[in-house]
Amino acid sequence: MNSVKRLTCLGTLALASVLFTLPVQLYAQGSSNPRYQAAVRQAEEAKASGKYKDAAEAFRRANSLEPNPKMLYDIALMYQQAGERRLALQYFKMFVDQIPSDARASDAMGFITQLQTALLDEYEELIITSQPEGAYIYVESRANGSIGEAPIKTKLLPGEYEIIAELDGYVDATQIVTVQKGTSTQAALSLYSEQEVAPVSFLVNRANAKIYVDQQLLARTPLERPLLLRQGVHVIRVMLAGYAPWEREVRVQAQMPMTVDVVLTEQSMDGSLAATPSAPDGSSGGGGSVGPWVTMGVGALLLGGSAYTGFSAQRLYGQLDELRVQELAIAEGDIELGNTFVLLTNILMSAGALSLSAGGVWWALQPSDSGVPSMATTLNPASPPSSLTARRALLSP
Repeated sequence: MNSVKRLTCLGTLALASVLFTLPVQLYAQGSSNPRYQAAVRQAEEAKASGKYKDAAEAFRRANSLEPNPKMLYDIALMYQQAGERRLALQYFKMFVDQIPSDARASDAMGFITQLQTALLDEYEELIITSQPEGAYIYVESRANGSIGEAPIKTKLLPGEYEIIAELDGYVDATQIVTVQKGTSTQAALSLYSEQEVAPVSFLVNRANAKIYVDQQLLARTPLERPLLLRQGVHVIRVMLAGYAPWEREVRVQAQMPMTVDVVLTEQSMDGSLAATPSAPDGSSGGGGSVGPWVTMGVGALLLGGSAYTGFSAQRLYGQLDELRVQELAIAEGDIELGNTFVLLTNILMSAGALSLSAGGVWWALQPSDSGVPSMATTLNPASPPSSLTARRALLSP
């Protein structure tokens, strides 16, 4: 019996080696995208020199530029040759799921069986619950099919996964969990009706930042779609290695879309905070001081500048969207210019709001000439955000 298994394995590997030697130049034929062609050439060169992981990464870049499900097999094969068994297993599965009728699908299934057997000891338990119970659970993508109804136990290789819960009458819930080696992991997802939630978009100036909502990791940037958050006050925390954590309390109103602007700044070496500026006249306030008015005037100018750069960014993104619809090439310089406009808008808006608020508080805390002590006031939005300010988060007092 063991000899039969060995012969079968050797036969599969022999067939794979034949397919492995097929020229990959065919991928570049019929494509006019120079970046795609360059990525395919890099994959060929890396493969020829035995740098299989580099070849896999080059194939992945090419596939992201011009998706081709047939290329998933080559990506998986390169990862397998490089000894990256988990990634090889992932891409072999994607290949079989997307084109099960391909002539190489049976070979891919054989590799999947071998890799799963080799990785069997590395699988760890994941316990998934939902509130209410009975939600259909998906791992990573609905295209992979539901693994069952919550509560449910499954086994996954250590790593980070997106868990999706779906239940009739409720909005889908998602959560990112990290399955750790040597321990059992739990994921608890809460589902709410459409009347209880609102779509919240995040505009973050850095990629791969982690977005936590009420201490739960829900997504990484950039987000493909808004997060659906329940009405009420939530603590939003955005973190990225090398940058200072960003944290705010955000008030979500049911069925009212909103956008949270996040500007991550590099972490200072000493961790010190900037000192609060004193009044222009050297005092901490005074009945006749013009300092508050100057501060608020500067804030108004900064907000006016943010409006100009914001409109410029919107106009540029509108032009880029038209190019995408027409499937025309987009210059990298235009994308960088748009990102610069967005970053500048965020900086000006934040500085303007801070200056305006500081001036208002400064004025409110001044001793009153009438002898009645002034009181600090809390500023609340008087109306729903306009098209310009729709990109700002509605922060709770």
